[in-house]
Amino acid sequence: MAVNAQTFSGGSGTTADPYTISTPEQLNQVRNHLRAHFRLVNNIDLTEYLETVGAGYKQWEELGWLPIGTREDSFRGSFNGAGFKVTGLWINRPEAVWVGLFGVTLGANIENLGVEIGDRGVKGDRDVGGLVGRQEFTTVTNCYVAGNVYGRNDVGGLIGEQVRGSVVKNSYATGNVYGNLHCAGGLVGHIDSSSSIENCYYSGSVSGNMYVGGLVGQSVGKISNSYATCKVKGLDYIGGLVGEQQRGNIENCFFDTQTSGQERGVGSSSQQGVTGKNTVEMKRQNTFTGWDFASVWRMPSGDYPKLIAP
Repeated sequence: MAVNAQTFSGGSGTTADPYTISTPEQLNQVRNHLRAHFRLVNNIDLTEYLETVGAGYKQWEELGWLPIGTREDSFRGSFNGAGFKVTGLWINRPEAVWVGLFGVTLGANIENLGVEIGDRGVKGDRDVGGLVGRQEFTTVTNCYVAGNVYGRNDVGGLIGEQVRGSVVKNSYATGNVYGNLHCAGGLVGHIDSSSSIENCYYSGSVSGNMYVGGLVGQSVGKISNSYATCKVKGLDYIGGLVGEQQRGNIENCFFDTQTSGQERGVGSSSQQGVTGKNTVEMKRQNTFTGWDFASVWRMPSGDYPKLIAP
């Protein structure tokens, strides 16, 4: 699709000169330029856009936002939130796969972005996340999601499924995650053997059936310097940090034994590298030995560790 002066606020779509986005209409145009590069210049509120009189509602009605990118036509560019956020997002596609602000990303980079989900939540079937449904060869850095996410399989507050060398770092999610069947995690539903999570956390509640974890539902990848403080509920393979860890490894991670209601960090085994602490201990900096409290983490008084960015 051709780009005219009204499509974006500025830029040429290159890495050095990304298209700039200042309105919901311009955010929607990203789906027509999946290999380009983008940057927000202000917060984007989707509330009116997705209401009954809004342009988005006129396109999708009760389905809510249409995720950007599919398996056949993935988002392959970069998206820099520049410290701004997208608010008022809601998706009501309970039979759809690859559901989130972005549906599928491939070889992409997403950074410095917040997503605040509206009261109606984000709802899909499989590969459901507040930011990305399915993340392939993609790096997500300095991002967060706040709000409720619902799905059946591979459901996470930030990412539904993280595969093929994908990385999530310096990011977090808050809210509630509901998985009806398999792989529900506060941050990521499922992570494969080539992918990793570093310097991340989740707070809220996670509930599901099988493979339910405070941070990740099921993992065969690497998780390091991360924690979860949420309530975790499920029927089988339930852990304060990870529901099931198949191979892979966990390094220097923690979970709150009191808020989670779980004794084990990993539901499937007595996994090394994850430690349960009570709430008082989780709010002490000396608990988190080896973490970078100079450039990555900060320790608010009487609170859990927080990321310096986002």
